[in-house]
Order: sequence, then structure tokens, then C-alpha cells
Amino acid sequence: MKPNSVLGKGLDALIPYYAHETEMDEVSAVQELPIEKIKPNPNQPRKIFTEDTLAELSQSIQAHGILQPLIVVDRDDGTYMIVAGERRWRAASMTNLKTVPAIVRSYSDEEVLAISLVENLQRENLHDLEKASTYQMLIDQFQLTHESLAATLGISRAAVTNTLRLLSLSQEEQDALLKEQITAGHARALLSLPLGPLRTKALNTMMKKRLSVRDAETLVRNLSKPAAVAPLTKESNHAALETELSALLGRKVLIHPRGKRGNILLEYYDANDREHLIDALKKLAES
Repeated sequence: MKPNSVLGKGLDALIPYYAHETEMDEVSAVQELPIEKIKPNPNQPRKIFTEDTLAELSQSIQAHGILQPLIVVDRDDGTYMIVAGERRWRAASMTNLKTVPAIVRSYSDEEVLAISLVENLQRENLHDLEKASTYQMLIDQFQLTHESLAATLGISRAAVTNTLRLLSLSQEEQDALLKEQITAGHARALLSLPLGPLRTKALNTMMKKRLSVRDAETLVRNLSKPAAVAPLTKESNHAALETELSALLGRKVLIHPRGKRGNILLEYYDANDREHLIDALKKLAES
């Protein structure tokens, strides 16, 4: 039950015991536990379990049983908490099964959290918001920076930072993302606007007109421009400059012209990201 290699070798440092269990150990440790004695992990970041997919899995379990045992820990009160396999447990609960195959392990609270988080990241269908929540919990639990988490997971720092930005969405915006009325690309475009009526207007327009991400970015850019701003001249191609600076700095950049003067707004997402932005600007100044 080793974590997927695409997550990066650094994960072994977080959960070495889990990562190096042998298949022989697991097979010999499997036992049947009463389904009503098993409880979900309250700190499980995966909150989305669609009825359709659970029903499909339930039918498969009814026909073939549970092929991969759950991983649980003994709570010393007669119950067991799920470390890995909550979706299988939920689907099994929809059948007439009385017991489920499980492996009882002894893990610290830190190990339980790490294993739950890593199991989530292995799922191809993990929602962007769930992924963001998982990243944040790993950062908090193991005191990681965006850069060190990216190295641990084997992905870019920008990918980590952009995913974490989704946690700044309002509840209404998160609901729209969960219901697939907008995508993560639309959501990141929304975050360029401050919370308020303007952002709500942008969200509603994106959903009503089913805008592409590119059109959503154009909408947000237009909404963010001050109403009193004079029309752009041909020699002031601000949109092109915004695009160029955004690509250079890896973040949203907005240019607000005011006659011959103006403002350039550089967005950062937390203290970590602010330091990366400052470093990037220093390197540009030195080049």
C-alpha cells in the first residue's frame, strides 16, 4: 500500500512506517470488523462523496466484496477510526454487509493525519478544493513552506500556491466550484477582485453566460478598471503588459492607468508567497 510515486519521494519522510509496510504484512493482518464499529476520521479532508459513485461502488462490493481492506486504528473504546478507505466503508454501509475487511494499525495522531492526506492526494478525482485543504493541512501539520511542500509532492511551487488560493474563495464561490458551475481557472480569476458586489457580479456573469476561463479573465480585468479612467491610447497596451508581467512573476498583475500616472497591483497569497514575490522582484532589479 505504498503511496503513488508521482507524489514525490519526500513523502516517505512524512510517513515512513506506512510507506514501507510489506504486502505480506498486510495480508496476514487482515481481519473482519463489524461495520457499525468503524467510524470516519473527523479530520479527513475529503468531504465530497457523490451518491452516484457511492452507489456504483456499493453494487460492485455487493457482487465482489471489498477487494482492498480498510486501514483503521483501535480507539480503545470498542470502535475503530478509518485511516484509509472511507469511501469503501461508506459504500459497504449501503449494502447488507455486516463486516468489512480491515487492517488494524498502531499510528500516532500525526501519522493518521499524514496517511489520510496522502491517500487523498493519490486519487485522480480529488476535487480542487479538497486538494487545497489537503495541502494546507500538510503545511500546518509539518510546518512546511510552499516550496518545501512542492518539493515533497514533486510538483511546482506555483501549482501549490495556485491551488491554495482557492481556500480564499467565499462560501458562495466554493459552492459554485463544488457544483462545477465554474472551474478552478474561473475561481482564480475571481480572486483578482476584492470580495463584494463586483465579485458577486462577476461570478453570476460567468455562470449565466458559461464563460470560458479566458473570457472570465477578460471580464474580471474590465470590472477591475476604475470607471473614471481615460480610454487607453494605442501606445499604452496595458492588457499586453499585464499578461507579460503575470507570466514573468507567476501571479495576477493589474495595471490601473490614471492619465500619465497609474498603479501596478501585484497580488500575493500569504506571507510565504510574499517573500517569493520580493525575491523575484530583487532578481529582476539585479538583472
